[in-house]
This record gives sequence, C-alpha cells and structure tokens, in this order.
Amino acid sequence: MNNIPLITTVIPTYRRPEQLRRAIQSVLNQTYPHFQICIYDNASGDETAAVVAELAKKDSRIHYYCHPQNIKSSPNFEYGMLQVKTPFFSFLSDDDILLPEFYETAMAGFDKHPEASFSAGAVIDVTEKGRFIGISKKSEEFYTPPQGLFEMIASYINWTGILFRQEVIEAVGGIDKQVKPIDVDFVLKAAARFSYAVSPKPCALFIHHPASYSGNCGLKLVSPSWFKISENLKKIDKLTEIDKEKLDFLMKCKMRNLLTSIGVQAILQEKIDEMLPIADLLRTLPKGKMRGKIIKKAAIFCKKSIIFQKVFSCFVGYSYKTFKYIKNYRALSENRSYTKLIEENKCAKL
Repeated sequence: MNNIPLITTVIPTYRRPEQLRRAIQSVLNQTYPHFQICIYDNASGDETAAVVAELAKKDSRIHYYCHPQNIKSSPNFEYGMLQVKTPFFSFLSDDDILLPEFYETAMAGFDKHPEASFSAGAVIDVTEKGRFIGISKKSEEFYTPPQGLFEMIASYINWTGILFRQEVIEAVGGIDKQVKPIDVDFVLKAAARFSYAVSPKPCALFIHHPASYSGNCGLKLVSPSWFKISENLKKIDKLTEIDKEKLDFLMKCKMRNLLTSIGVQAILQEKIDEMLPIADLLRTLPKGKMRGKIIKKAAIFCKKSIIFQKVFSCFVGYSYKTFKYIKNYRALSENRSYTKLIEENKCAKL
C-alpha cells in the first residue's frame, strides 16, 4: 500500500480535548486511507496534548503542533492551512465530525471532474445532542464560475464537507481574518475562481451548540462581515460588471434572509435591544422593508409591555416551529434516515 499522504486534514483546536478526540477518530475512520492529520493547538494548556499523544501512538498519520501562546481562532486556521504540502486538504473544526466515506466520495468527484479545484459533499447540521436540523446539498454535480458562486451563495455548503486542491490556497490568498465566519469568505472566493464537483451524499456533521460563533453573534453574523465578504468578491478580476451586479443583489437577498432568522431568534430570546438595529438594516435590503417594519413595531411594543413581549415571543415560537415542520414535511422520511446516520456516527465509533 502507498503510505504517502495525499490529503491533509487541518484541525485547529482550543480546550476541547474530548470533542477533538471524536473529530480525530472520525478522520481515522475514513475509508480512503491516504491522509495525514495535522492538529494545531492554540495553547490550550489542558489535556489536549495528552489526548493527541495517546492517539498518535496508535497511528503515525497524526501530527501535533502547539503554539506557545494563543493566536486566536482565525490566525490558527490560516497557520494550519499555510503548512499544507499535500495535493489536497480539508478543514475540520475540533467539535465537528467527518462521515466515513467523505474523502472517498470527494476523490471520486475529482476523478469524474478533473478540472474541479474542490469537491464537496452534503453536510448535515445537528444539535449538540444529535438532533437533525437540516442538510446542505445541491441538485447538480458540477459547477463552473460564476454560476458556481451564485449557487453557493443561494445554498452554501460548509467547508467541513469540502476537499480542496492545494492550488486554491495561493489563488484565494489565504484567510481574511477580519471576517467572520471565515469559512464563508474563503469558500465563496474559491467558487468565484474555480469549478467544483458536488455529491449529494452526506459527508460530514456540523455541530451547532451554545458556544458556537453563529449561535451567539446575532447581528454581527451579517454586519459588517457579510458586507466585507461582498466587497472581497467584487475585487475578483474574473467577475464581469454584470456578474458583480448579480452578486450584489444575491448577497443582499442572502443578508435579508439571515437577518430575518436572526430577528426571529432575538424575539424568541427576548433580546429586544437587538431587534431595532436588525429592523433598520433589513429595511435597506431588497424586499426587506416590510420585514424590518414588523420587527421594529414588535420591538417597540415589547419594550412597552412585558405581557405583550411574552405573548408575542410564544406566538413567534409556535409559528416558527410550524413553518419548520411544513418546510421539512416532504423530507420527513429522508430526515429519519439522516437521524439514523447521525446516531451511528455522532460518537465517531470511539
């Protein structure tokens, strides 16, 4: 067997030793064996090093580097990416999980579409307790720019389920550390420049939990980051002026939908002070005026009356759950199969 690694799994980590163990094990469970795992510890100062050492004794494909001091999350991701020397690489957060056939599926995508610079599989979104939230996947199996960029904006695939060619690093120009989420910026800039292959097969589990950035940042998830991401994309020479106009419209529509969701969450969490700036920003976006008006009026009434706040929060919560149920109704049987898949893999067969 050829033991030269073709893939590097980049795993930045900070003080999550048990989740890291699960993440590493999910890579070791891959049916495609030609990989190495490179862990970049952000000066955790806990049992992280011992956990990695224990696993490395059993498998020489595991490599570990610990920063002398905490350099923060985004620089740690970039540091790990810049160390990649193999033809392919992927990012794996220490609290997420790869499904066993991810690398095999992604490499098959490259074999079928050799012009592709990255190969993606479906990513299942789950709660910390393993409850199915949703799945990101696409209908086509191959996209070229700029259509691939527009499709990725409309239906984003988390980079946890993407295998990149090494050439993408230099072309994209690294990670913009001023933008969060960094993965959205990186993937969209790659999709603007390169063709990519897609498989509908579930390849990874993305874990949503209370400590995650997306679950806590509220309005910061969109402003200023999404505006900065949009500006980054407009600087790409491959895009024509017509492409950039379409890009601007699609990004604003995406921001409108994200802000609506964030606004709903602010109502459910009774974060009234966050509702007003969300409403003001919504009113500047395409078809967002009415949504912004509703959220603003709700915020004003909620400030005036605690009773209205409680009743309105319950009403929105019930409506939101009903909407989610109707949206997923046709996929209920499929959701059950995803739930089974999650249950089989959430412990990464430790």
